[in-house]
Amino acid sequence: MPHACRLRVSADAASGALAALGRLCAEHAGPVPVFVHVLLLEEEVIVRSRAFRVSPESPFVAAAEAILGPGAVVVDHVGSV
Repeated sequence: MPHACRLRVSADAASGALAALGRLCAEHAGPVPVFVHVLLLEEEVIVRSRAFRVSPESPFVAAAEAILGPGAVVVDHVGSV
């Protein structure tokens, strides 16, 4: 069972990508919390969304990766390392 959905966003694409991701998260609302990982030059900032929880099934992952790029979505499952 998924317990977190992690979205990796580069800082240069953040503003446009975040607006599109907000719409996508609203369309795929569900029980799983969303964590946005903003990738800066020398660090990574992780923000937990208070506004969105998603159902991170294949259609959501495919649409999010179309916005962010392949491999940018990670769904953590209970018991995964």
